[in-house]
Amino acid sequence: MATATTNGKAKCFECNKNKIVYLCEGCSQKFCLTDLTEHQQQHGKELDKILTDCDEFRQKLIEQKGDQNQRLLIQQVNEWEDNSMKRIKQIAEECRQILIKHTDDNIMEIEKELNKFITDLKQIRRENDFNEFHLNQLKMELEKLEKELDQPSNISIQQHSTPFINKISVSVMSNIQANAQWVQDGVTVAGGHGAGDATNQLHEPFGVFIDDDQTMVIADTWNHRIIQWKMDDTHGQVVAGGHGAGNRLDQLNYPTDVLVDKETNGLIICDRQNRRVVRWSRRIYTTQGEILLNNISCFGLAIDNQRYLYISDTENHEVRRYRIGDNNGTLVAGGHGLGNDLNQLNFPTYLFVDRQQAVYVSDNENYRVMKWNKGATEGIVVVGGQGQGKALTQLSNPSGLFVDTLGTIYVADLGNDRVMRWPTENALGIGRDGLTLIFEDSFDSGPRLNGSIWSPNYPWGTIYNHRANMDRRQVTISNNQVNLTALAMRSTSTMNIDTADYGLVDLDYTSGAIYTNSRISLTRGLVVVRMQVPPITSTWPMIMLVPTDQTLPMLTMDIFDDRKNVGYSFQYTSPSGSRASVSGTARSLTDNSKDMHSYSIDWGYDKVTFFYDNITLRSFVQSTELTQITEMRLILALGVGGRSPSIPSSNTTDYPQSLLIDSVEMWSPKYDGRYTMINLKSNLSFEVKSGQTQDRALIVQNNYTGVAWQQWDINYIGNSYYKIINVHSRKVVDVHDWQTDDNAKIIQYKFNLKENQIWRIMEHDDQTVSFVNVWSQKVASIINGSTQADAQIVQRTFDNGLDQKWKVIRLN
Repeated sequence: MATATTNGKAKCFECNKNKIVYLCEGCSQKFCLTDLTEHQQQHGKELDKILTDCDEFRQKLIEQKGDQNQRLLIQQVNEWEDNSMKRIKQIAEECRQILIKHTDDNIMEIEKELNKFITDLKQIRRENDFNEFHLNQLKMELEKLEKELDQPSNISIQQHSTPFINKISVSVMSNIQANAQWVQDGVTVAGGHGAGDATNQLHEPFGVFIDDDQTMVIADTWNHRIIQWKMDDTHGQVVAGGHGAGNRLDQLNYPTDVLVDKETNGLIICDRQNRRVVRWSRRIYTTQGEILLNNISCFGLAIDNQRYLYISDTENHEVRRYRIGDNNGTLVAGGHGLGNDLNQLNFPTYLFVDRQQAVYVSDNENYRVMKWNKGATEGIVVVGGQGQGKALTQLSNPSGLFVDTLGTIYVADLGNDRVMRWPTENALGIGRDGLTLIFEDSFDSGPRLNGSIWSPNYPWGTIYNHRANMDRRQVTISNNQVNLTALAMRSTSTMNIDTADYGLVDLDYTSGAIYTNSRISLTRGLVVVRMQVPPITSTWPMIMLVPTDQTLPMLTMDIFDDRKNVGYSFQYTSPSGSRASVSGTARSLTDNSKDMHSYSIDWGYDKVTFFYDNITLRSFVQSTELTQITEMRLILALGVGGRSPSIPSSNTTDYPQSLLIDSVEMWSPKYDGRYTMINLKSNLSFEVKSGQTQDRALIVQNNYTGVAWQQWDINYIGNSYYKIINVHSRKVVDVHDWQTDDNAKIIQYKFNLKENQIWRIMEHDDQTVSFVNVWSQKVASIINGSTQADAQIVQRTFDNGLDQKWKVIRLN
């Protein structure tokens, strides 16, 4: 039950009357005694409901444990089996009835023929005028009648190539852990005997498809063929083309991609230079293909779980979805000419389609990978988009593409001769390594806000800096989204308010806001809000992070004017005591009222960063000012006016307008305090050699005694990165002279926010961590894996060695 404390006389949250009120510590609202009692009784009912649901779920768990047929997925297979059997029996009965009718007719005809044959046979016997020739003819006539009975010439059983039962299979996709290390020496599984057209050779292979049995189907582009290799085979088998470049149905011309249509056991091939998509059966003795689509500059192919075919078109810079057999496709990506806007592509090549029918596109000449959600009119840049280059944030002509079920993206970075891997958080441009999700709300638990998290109003009361009176009735939930709705409805209680930022305003609108209570707050971390803003330019959607006293400092993001301006600011108190700020505006390429977009704020001790979708808008380095930040609460509000200067009259027909909030996440640093680090192999402590305080002093390992130079403050910088500060010297851990080689020394140095002083904390299953330097991407290790005291700490490529793993023990 919620506890409550008396709070003197004030308005009751429920009945809105001035009474002696009590503060509910659960939802931070004030209630009179009558309403508080009812409020607490409601809590009891909700708890009883949870207990009942828990008992029901436990019973369901027990049933599924004891009876496999109770499991939902197995029930789905059983249902498919029953439906398939019913369909088979139905088709079989229909065929039987047709056969009974027509075979009855056939038997009557054969009986007539047989009677005539017997009459002729008796006549021959009476005349006794026959020889071997006549006997053979008679035998053949009788055999013909017998065959006609068993296999009527006008009746046959046809087996259609397109099945009437949808084949099912169980797909279990393995995901690779984010901290997995890749073996650098691969194994050749196809080709490897130089360029050529022998069956153990390949020549400029482009696309590849791996079947369920690990059979590789390869688009052997410059050999104008599709070749199939089974695992461990030394030679492949040509399964399509292989008759030189040409446009006959038994030829291909620079095929660039291939996939297997499991329903028909056929190959679908992008026959690029012939400007067509063709299908070849995988059955033996197939000698030619059939044309599915003609006159298309295809490059990449994908197929979804509904058997829709997706094709990239490099001439029209678009991707279309087709029902196999249809000629008219639906545009799903690009299609607005060559360009780099979010609704455009530039030479799209390879594709991947996930289970939600989101389409990932290698946007080759824009040096990025785009994601287009189903039905979206614009894409999202998930990888690259920072120009052509070799940096870890860049691509050069991306080609092959794969996305696992965790959302991790793998890209063949053709121009850089490498394969790149982006975990989900990096693909979004926002790191989450070393962060803990402390709060997430998708607003799918019912029609009311969770009162233990949210308050449906402004923390300042009705007004802050715009022309709308904030009313809790304007906060609703529908379709698993929070709706903050602004009305052209004048407030009757407050007029001509002197606002903090915009002077005297008249409250001729009513709108809504929500903010987190004292249980949900962050001192440092990441906030991600996914929302869709209203189209009317006089509305002012905003995201604010404010301290518990609702003063300064303040972190904000907002959308104003024509819905393409995304504003961001960090407001703080200047040394003179006045309000100061750093701010900016990003001009997005899209109208933010058309779709949901992600708005994020990440801040640590040294940096605050604002994100829009996958893009870093700007980072501010304001170390002194950032120390002003304490516990911050989140406010989401729909204002009217303010930074959006287009103010309609109060009788406007533009209203109501709604801000739709889809989800909110808040992440806190896992490591933010004082620690000692003990090496897993040597069991010795990470320390500054001999307690030195000067720059470039070595970092070594030694027996732990608890002295200050063995103690470290791990501080969150921002964007999942940390600095490691020695308690004794106040210097930070640094890779000497920006070196990237193995065995480069690790030292201490004064902090200057350079990449060789910034570290990512990579966690392992055994509760240890490795410290990864952002600059070199090498990890802190013991030189030569030594277990001796005073051995140097160096950087080395991660090889999962015990000397690269550290136990991090909190001291405060």
